[in-house]
Amino acid sequence: GVNDFFGAKGINVRDFNLSIYNRWGELVFESDDINDHWDGTYKGAVAQQGSYVFVVSAFDIETEEDISKEGTVSLLR
Repeated sequence: GVNDFFGAKGINVRDFNLSIYNRWGELVFESDDINDHWDGTYKGAVAQQGSYVFVVSAFDIETEEDISKEGTVSLLR
């Protein structure tokens, strides 16, 4: 019931993309909708516990700058 979803939040953003990869480099989640969040599943089944790499890109309308962030997220059950 806590931290059941992983995603991004923001305002004044366009051209948003969130991609999440497993340790083998397989794409397990992708969305162009900032309101869409990963629920820890892959191909309709519960994903394996572990570390996943995320890549976020977007364009900030207010500052007129590209945004790019990468990191890891840990999936725990």
